[in-house]
Order: sequence, then structure tokens, then C-alpha cells
Amino acid sequence: MTKEILECFELLEVSPSASLDEVKRARNEMSKVWHTDRFSPDDVKLQSKALEKMKQINTAYEKLKDFYKNPENYKADETEDSGESKNEAADSSGAEMNSKRKADEEKENSRIPEAVIQAKFDKNSTLNSPSFGWSVILGAILIIAWNIFRWMPFLKSNP
Repeated sequence: MTKEILECFELLEVSPSASLDEVKRARNEMSKVWHTDRFSPDDVKLQSKALEKMKQINTAYEKLKDFYKNPENYKADETEDSGESKNEAADSSGAEMNSKRKADEEKENSRIPEAVIQAKFDKNSTLNSPSFGWSVILGAILIIAWNIFRWMPFLKSNP
């Protein structure tokens, strides 16, 4: 499996052993979160980030779909390097890891906050609590009862 395919699995947040149905489900979930219609057209920055993310999601899904249809096209190169090139690679791997770590930190800092993309109320939200629902119902009943009792003298005076 190539590095490109592994990155696609990582982008869709599924394991490399996932089935095509799981990949499709993950793509649909990610699309719900990052769809451009979820963000205000006035916020150009969020719109552009969402558009870029959707492109990445769709590209990753298409590559993985092709990977599941033709896995032999994505075999990793297993050629062995000479001993000297392995040592050079080991020396440069520390620098590569630092640059990858910095890139990951920048990517993490550029993420849209979860509060912005949250689709539902928090479980602890007042508007989502049963007591709020009951208080609304009780208030409506009290308003109806008050209106009935307010008009009762009028009803008694007319035989």
C-alpha cells in the first residue's frame, strides 16, 4: 500500500483495514461536516477552507474507490537501497520529522473550531434539557388558563 493511499485513509479518518462501505460512510459524514452550505456566504475564509476540505475528501474517496477496485496498481515499491543511502536517510529523518511536526502544528492551528461546525446542541445545553420543554408546556397552560378566567365574568353576565 502506498503512502498516498495511507494518507487518504487518514484524511477520511478510517483504518486501512476498513471496507469500501466504511470508507463511503466516512466520506458522507465528513461531507456533512465540511459542506460549504453549512457556512455563511459572508465568511469567505470559512467558505474557502470548506471548499478545499471538500475537494480533499472527494479526491481521497475517489482514490480509495480505485484502490479497492484495482489494488495491484497501488503496491508499494519494495526495492532495497544500498547501506550508504540508508544511513543518509536515517540522518535526514530527524530533520524531516521536525518539519512534519511543524507542518502538523500549523495545520492544527488553522482548523475551524469544533464549536463552529457543531451540528447539534450540546447535551448540557439549557435548550436541550427536558426541564426546559416542561417549563414551556407549563407556561402555555398558564397563559390559556389566565385567558379563560379573565373572560369568565363576561360570560356570566350574558345569559
